[in-house]
Amino acid sequence: MGAYQKTAKDLAFDRERVRLQRQIRDLREDLRKANIQIEADNAVMQHQDEIIDEAAAEIQKLKELIGLPKEDLDLILTQAKKTAEAAENITHIKSLLGIGQCLGGY
Repeated sequence: MGAYQKTAKDLAFDRERVRLQRQIRDLREDLRKANIQIEADNAVMQHQDEIIDEAAAEIQKLKELIGLPKEDLDLILTQAKKTAEAAENITHIKSLLGIGQCLGGY
C-alpha cells in the first residue's frame, strides 16, 4: 500500500486553514496594537482631566480672592475688553494718519 496522497479537496482545506491562521495572527496583532493605543489615549485623557480639575480649582480660588459677584466680574471684563479694543483702534488710526510719527512716537 502506498503513501496517502492528499486529494485536491484536502489541499484546498489546508490552504484555507493556513490563510485563516495567518488572518487570526494578523488580527491578534492588530488587537494588541489597538489595546496599546487605547491605553495611551486613556493616559492622555486622564492627564487632561487632571489639568482641567487644576484649572477649575484655580478659577475657584481666584473668584474667592476677588470676592466679586459673577455679574460684576463679567462687567469688569467686558469693560476691559472694550478699553483694549478702543486703544487698539486709536493706535491703528494714529498709524494710518501718521500721528505717531509726527509726535515722536507718543
